[in-house]
Amino acid sequence: MEKLDRKMADDMENIQKAMLDIRANRSLPNSLVPINIIPDELMSRIFIFCAEWLRPILTQPREGEKAVEGWIVLTHVCQRWRSVALDTPRLWISPAFKYPSLAFEMLRRSKDAPLIIQYDLHPMTPRAWAALDEALDHINHIGDLELSQTDESQLQRLISKLTHPAPLLRKLSLKFHRTISSSGSGVVVFPDHFFGNQIPRLTHLKLEYCYVPWDSLFFNNLSSLTCFTIGLGDQAAYQFLTRRRLFDILAKMSQLQKLELLWPAPSLNPEVAHSPPLFFPHLRFLAVSSTIRNCVKFLDDISFPDSTVVEFRYCQFGAQNQAEMAEELHLLKPVLTRFLGTGVHREGISSLFLGINDTDFGDLKLEAWTPYSVSTPPDCCDLKPDCWASGSLHPSSPRLLMEVQCPPETSFSVDDLVNAIVPSLTLKSLKRLKIEFERSVISTATFSKNFATLPELTYVAVWGGVFHDVVHLLGETLPEPPHHSRVPIAFLEHSKPVREAIMAFPALERIHLMHIDFKSHPTLLSSFLSACQRRRKNGSHIRTIKLDNCRLSDWQEWSLDDAFFGRNEECTWGRNQSYNFSEDESESDTE
Repeated sequence: MEKLDRKMADDMENIQKAMLDIRANRSLPNSLVPINIIPDELMSRIFIFCAEWLRPILTQPREGEKAVEGWIVLTHVCQRWRSVALDTPRLWISPAFKYPSLAFEMLRRSKDAPLIIQYDLHPMTPRAWAALDEALDHINHIGDLELSQTDESQLQRLISKLTHPAPLLRKLSLKFHRTISSSGSGVVVFPDHFFGNQIPRLTHLKLEYCYVPWDSLFFNNLSSLTCFTIGLGDQAAYQFLTRRRLFDILAKMSQLQKLELLWPAPSLNPEVAHSPPLFFPHLRFLAVSSTIRNCVKFLDDISFPDSTVVEFRYCQFGAQNQAEMAEELHLLKPVLTRFLGTGVHREGISSLFLGINDTDFGDLKLEAWTPYSVSTPPDCCDLKPDCWASGSLHPSSPRLLMEVQCPPETSFSVDDLVNAIVPSLTLKSLKRLKIEFERSVISTATFSKNFATLPELTYVAVWGGVFHDVVHLLGETLPEPPHHSRVPIAFLEHSKPVREAIMAFPALERIHLMHIDFKSHPTLLSSFLSACQRRRKNGSHIRTIKLDNCRLSDWQEWSLDDAFFGRNEECTWGRNQSYNFSEDESESDTE
C-alpha cells in the first residue's frame, strides 16, 4: 500500500510538471508577439494615445447586460493590459458623466493627474450632479473645464465650487442658458473671488451668457478669448461691460492669438474712438458679430498682422430702411480695402466664395483669399481648412469671412448685398470663383457687372439653381472695360480709346457644375452647350468641364457625349453622377 501511494505521488508530480510544460508552451507564442514584449511604460503611452481618440461608451447589448466600448476595452483584453491601464492615471482623466458610476470610478483611478472635465448633460440627474460635484472637489488639479449648465437649482452651488484656486487650469469654457441669471439680467455673474484669483496657467477662455471679474491679472496670459452674450434686444445684460471697459481689458491681453466677440453690440457702440488703435501683435484669428456699423467701428480701433483671418459672423443691419442699410454697407468699403488691398495683400483677392443658406433671412456668406493667405494651425485657433463653407476651393485659410443677414421684412435682397459688397473687393487678380446658391437669388446683370470681365478668372464652380443666371453669360460678348482697353496711338491721343468686344469670362478654362437639375430644365443644358460652342468658335473655349451630382436625362447624357467625348479619345465617362471632359488630362487631375 505504501508503495502504491508513493507511485501515485510520483505520477501526480510528473503530471504537474507536464501541465507546467504545456502551459509554458502555450504561452510561448504570446510572449513572442511584439506587443507583449513592449515595456509597460511604452504600452501605457499607446493606451493614452487611444484614449485621446476614443471616448468611453457604455451600451446596452441584446442580452440585457451592459458592455463597455471605446478605449475601455483595453482593460478587458488580458491581465497585463488591465494592470497597465489601471496604473495609467492619464487614461481616466476625462470622466464620463453620462454614466455616473463609471465617472466615480474614473475619478478614483485618475489619482492626481490633471483632469479634463466636460459636462453638458441636460437635464441634470441627481447621480450625474453628484459625480460632477465630486469632480469639482478636485479643482486643484483640473486642467480643462467645460461646463454647460441649464439647471438653475444647482447654479449657486456650482458657482461656489468655482471660488477655489485652480493652479493647473489651462482651458475654461462656461456656457449658460440665457434664462438663468443670478442678477436678474439674463447673464450669470461670478463673484470677485473667481477661482480665488489663482489661475496662473489659464490660456483659453470661453464665456457664454456669463460675466467674470476681469480685474484678475491672470486673464492677461490668455491666448484665446471667446465672449458670447445675448442678442440685441436685452440691453440690461450689458450693464457690466462698456466699450471703454472692453478696450481696457483687451489692452492687457497682449498674447492673444484668437479673439471672438459675438453679440456684444452695446459694448461696441461708438462712444469714443480708441486712439491710437489697439495692436495685437500675435493675433491670428478675429471674429466679431454685431451690427455692421458696430463691427466696422471696432475694427477701426484695433490693428493686427496682415496674416490674421478676419470673420464677420452673422452680422445684421442696425438700420431699418433700405437707404440707411445701403449707407451702413458703404462703411464696409474702407475696412475691406484695408484687409484685402493693402500691404502684402495689395494684389487683391485670388479666390472667392459666395453662398447663401436657403432661409428667409437671406444669410449671405463670403470667403476671400489673397495670394498671401496662410494656413491657420488648429493648436491656437481650433480651425481647420475643411471648416470653411467653400470646401476645397483653396488649401489655406481665408483672409476674410463674412456672414450678413438680410431681414425678411425689408426689400433689401441678397442681390443688393452682392452689389454693395463685391465692388469693394479688389478682384483684378481673381483666379478662382465658387458660387453656391440653391435657388436663383443673384441676377445675370450682377454676374455681368462684377465677374464677367475679370481678366484672370480661369476657374468657376457653380452649385445649384444659380447656374440659370450664369449660363446666359457664358456665350455672350461684352464691351471690354476701360482699364483693359488698348492705349491710343500718339497722334490720335485726343481720340477715344477703342473698346473691343470680348467674350464674357475671357480667361475661363475650367468650369465645375454641381447639383444642377438639367432634367427638369431641358433648355438649360442646350443653352450651356450652345455657349460652349460659341466660345470655341471665338477661341475662348473651356478646356475642362466637370459635372458632379447633376440630374440628367438619357438624351442629355448623349448630348454631352456627342459634344465633348469626341474631342479626346482618352476621356471616358459613364452613369456615375460625375462627368469630366477635358482636353488636357493633367488639368482635370489637379481638381
